[in-house]
Amino acid sequence: MTDLRPTDGRELRNRQIIQSITEFAIIVTDRDGIITDWNTGAEQILGWTRAEMIGRSAEAFFTPEDRLKGQIDREMMASLQTGRGIDERWHLHKDGSCFWASGEMMPLLDEAGEHTGFVKVLRDRTEQRLAGEALEASERRYRSLYDAIDEGFCILDLRFDDDGHPIDYRFLEVNPAFERQTGLKGVVGQWMKSLAPGHEAYWFEIYGRISRSGKAERFEQFANELGGRWYEVYAYPVGDRSDGQVAVLFNDVSQRRHDIQALAESEEKWRGLFENLEEGFILGKVQRDASGRVVDWRYEEVNDAWGKLVGIEPSTVVGRTVRDLIPGVEDAWVNEFAQVVETGQAIRFTRKVDTLSRWYDGTCQPVAGDRFSVIFVEVTERVRSEVRSKALLELSETLADLDDPDAMPGAAARIIGKALGVGRVGYGTVADDGETFTVPSDWTADGYPSLAGTYRMDDYGGYAKNLRRGRTVVIPDIRLDPRTSFNTDPLERVGVRSLINHPIVENGRTVAVFYVNDDRVQPWTAEEVAFIQSAANRTRDTVERRRAEVNLKTSEERQRLAIASGEVGIFDIDLATGSLTWDDRARAAFGVATGHLVGQAEKLSTLHPEDRATFDAALAAAMEGAPFDLQFRTIGLDDRQVRWVNVQGQVAGSKGAQHFIGAVRDVSQRVAAEQRQTVLNHELAHRLKNTLAVVQSIATQTLRNAPDMTTARDSLTKRIQTLSKAHDILLSGQTDAGSIDAIIRSAVALHDPDERIALRGPSIDIGPKAALTLALIMHELATNAVKYGALSVPEGRVHVAWVVDIDETTKLPTLALSWREVNGPPASPPTRKGFGSRLIEMGLSGSTGGSVELDYASDGLKCRIRASLTELQADDA
Repeated sequence: MTDLRPTDGRELRNRQIIQSITEFAIIVTDRDGIITDWNTGAEQILGWTRAEMIGRSAEAFFTPEDRLKGQIDREMMASLQTGRGIDERWHLHKDGSCFWASGEMMPLLDEAGEHTGFVKVLRDRTEQRLAGEALEASERRYRSLYDAIDEGFCILDLRFDDDGHPIDYRFLEVNPAFERQTGLKGVVGQWMKSLAPGHEAYWFEIYGRISRSGKAERFEQFANELGGRWYEVYAYPVGDRSDGQVAVLFNDVSQRRHDIQALAESEEKWRGLFENLEEGFILGKVQRDASGRVVDWRYEEVNDAWGKLVGIEPSTVVGRTVRDLIPGVEDAWVNEFAQVVETGQAIRFTRKVDTLSRWYDGTCQPVAGDRFSVIFVEVTERVRSEVRSKALLELSETLADLDDPDAMPGAAARIIGKALGVGRVGYGTVADDGETFTVPSDWTADGYPSLAGTYRMDDYGGYAKNLRRGRTVVIPDIRLDPRTSFNTDPLERVGVRSLINHPIVENGRTVAVFYVNDDRVQPWTAEEVAFIQSAANRTRDTVERRRAEVNLKTSEERQRLAIASGEVGIFDIDLATGSLTWDDRARAAFGVATGHLVGQAEKLSTLHPEDRATFDAALAAAMEGAPFDLQFRTIGLDDRQVRWVNVQGQVAGSKGAQHFIGAVRDVSQRVAAEQRQTVLNHELAHRLKNTLAVVQSIATQTLRNAPDMTTARDSLTKRIQTLSKAHDILLSGQTDAGSIDAIIRSAVALHDPDERIALRGPSIDIGPKAALTLALIMHELATNAVKYGALSVPEGRVHVAWVVDIDETTKLPTLALSWREVNGPPASPPTRKGFGSRLIEMGLSGSTGGSVELDYASDGLKCRIRASLTELQADDA
C-alpha cells in the first residue's frame, strides 16, 4: 500500500514529485473513484487538464465496454486485496481515440493507516502494442504462405573445407512442399551427402558462391540423385555472411523441361512442314488503340511461301504491322481479321491487295488471345480470268442494247477499263494518211487525263509503224522498251507508263486503234492481250454493222420525208367549181382539221381580213398569167389560230377549166423572229440614246467642276466604270431590271476592298434608268467617304440599308434608302458643290414624291433617299 500521509511537508514534496513526472499518467482518487489529483503526465497522455478532471469519476478515461464490465471496481478491489492491481488495456483520450496503456492501481492510506483512496499509474504503450500485433500478423501470414506454397523451401547451413571450398550443407528448416518436390523425408538437421552421397558438386559450389558473395541467384539445374529431376531455383543469403546460411525456393520443372523438349521436336517437325507449304501462312496479332478498338495487326510469323506469294522478303516482315508493311492496304484486311478475333469465328475470303495488284483466296482462323492464323494462295489470274469472261458477256449485252453506234466505243472502253483495272481505255480512228489519229472520247479512271483529240501517231513512239502494219503493240514499261525509251516524255505527260494498242484492219489498211493505258508498269499477260483483241474486234464489228443499219434507216427516212413531208403542203383549187384538194400540211397551214370538208365560203373565211384585199389582187394577177407568190395571214378554220403562210403557185388551164395549183408553207415562227428582231433593234437604239445622254451629262458636269485635267480624268474614268458595271448588272440577268443589292455592291466595290461597307435590305429589282442613277449616287457617296468620311480612317464603317413602306400621302409603296457613316471624322457640308454633290441631292430624280436628306453630323454623314417604288421599277425609270 502507498503511504501518502503528510509529515513535515512530505505531502507537498510528494505532490511536486508527482507533478514533475510526464512519462506516466498519475491519477489520485478518493475511495469512490472520484479524481482528487491529476498530474502533468496525465494531461499529456490523456488530453484532459487537471481542472477538467478534478471531481470527475476516473471511469471517464475507461472505454465504454470496460465501464459496462465495472473494470475500475475490479481494479480497486484487486489493489485492496493484493496491494496493487496490474493490467494492460485500451483507454480513452479526451478526443475519443483509444490508446493501449500499461497500468497499475494502488490504495492510498492516511496517517492512521486508514484507506482514503487510490492512485492509478498509466503508461502509453500503443506503439509497442501495434508493432507487436503487426509482427504477429506478419509471422502468421509468412507461416501460412510458407506452409501453403507449392514451391519447396529450405534454409541451408553451408560447410566449407580448410581451403574455403563448399563441400556440403545441412538442412536447418524445410516447408511441407519440400518432401513433394525432392522425395526426401526427415531432412532437418541432416547433411546432404548423407542423404544423397552422389549429389552433384555444382550444387555445393553454387550455394557456396551465394553465401560468400551475399548476392541472390536464379538458375535451373539437374539433380540426378533426387530422381533425375530438373529444378528451377531462386537462392539468396540469410543472416550474417559469416553464418554461411542460404535460403532456397525451388520448383520441380522436370515435366516442363520434358514438354519444352517435346515441343521443340514437334516444332522442328511442323517447321519443316510449315516451310515447305506452297500456301502462304501468317500468324498475326491484332493491335488495339487506347479504347480497345482494333486498328491494325502485326506479323508474328510468316513462311517462305508467303514471300513468294506477296513479293516481299519474309525476313523483313516479323514485328511489323500490315499498314506499315503495305501502305494504303484496304481497311477490310484489318477489319475482317479483327472480326475473327472478336467473334472467334473463322472466315473465308477472296480479296485484292490493290497496291500489290494481286488477288488472294484463303481462310482466317482465331488463335488464343488476340492472335489469328491465315492460310492463303494467290488467285490473281483466276480472278482476272473470271472478270474478263464476265466483261465479254457484259460487252455483248451492252452493245446489243445500244442503238447509237457512236456510243458503243465509249461503253466498250468503260467495261474493258474496269475489268483490267487500268487508267484509260479508248478507241480512235486513223485517217487515210495513216498518221492522223482522232479520239472522239475515251473512258478514264478517276483523276486520269483523257486523250480525246487529234494526234500524230509518230509523236508517241516508234511503234506507229507496227500499228500501220496491223500488229498489236504490247509495252509493259515504256522506259525499257526500245520503241519508246528514247523519248518517254510525250507518253508520260498523258499518264502512260504501260500500254496495249490493238489496230483494226480493213481492206489491208489500219482504220482504227483500240488502246489501253496505265500509269503503272503492267506485266501484260497473253490472256489480257487476247481479251483486249477480242473485245476490240467485237466492238468494231458491232459498231460498223450498227452504223450501216443506222445509215440505211436514215437514208430511208430522209427519202420518206423528202417525199411525204418537206414542211410544204400541196393544194389544187378548181376555180370553176371551187372544189379543193389538199394534203395534211396544207390543211394545217389553214388550221383545218383532217376530214373537214371545206366549202367556198369557208375557204375565204380563213383569210385574215386585213390581208384579204392583197390576196385577191395577187390571185387576179395570177389568173392573168403572173406567178403567185404572197406571204399573208390565215385564221384557223377549226383552231382559230392566226398563222403567217407563204403561198407559191400558178393558175393553169384554159378559161372555164382553170386550176390554182401551188404549195403552202407555215412561216409563223420566221415572221415572229423577224418581228422580235425589229423590236430589239428599236430597244437597242433607245437604250444607246439614253446611255449616251447619261455619258454626255457626266462628262459635261465632271469637266466643268474639275480643278485640273488629272482630277477630271480620274473622276470621269471612275464614273464611267460605275455606269458600265450598272449596265453589266442589268445585262447579266437577261432582264431589263437590276437588283438593288447587286447595283450597290458593284458601285462601291472599287472603294471597299476591306468590306467595310455593310448592306442590308430585301431583294428588289429596279428599272434600267433608276439602276444607273442609283449606281452613280452610291459611287459618289463612296468616293466622298474615302476622301473625307468614314472610309478615310481604318476604324470607319458605312451601313447601307433599304426598306419598302407605304407613303402616307400617296398611299403607294415607297423605297426608303439610307447611307450612314460611323467611326469616322465629323462630317461638314462641302464649300462648293460639284457634279457629285448635285447628283446626290437630286436623288432618284423623276420619281413622284421623291426626296433626299443630307445630315452632316458630328458622328458621320447620313443620307436618306425616298422614291416611288412603282416608278423605280418601270422599264424607262
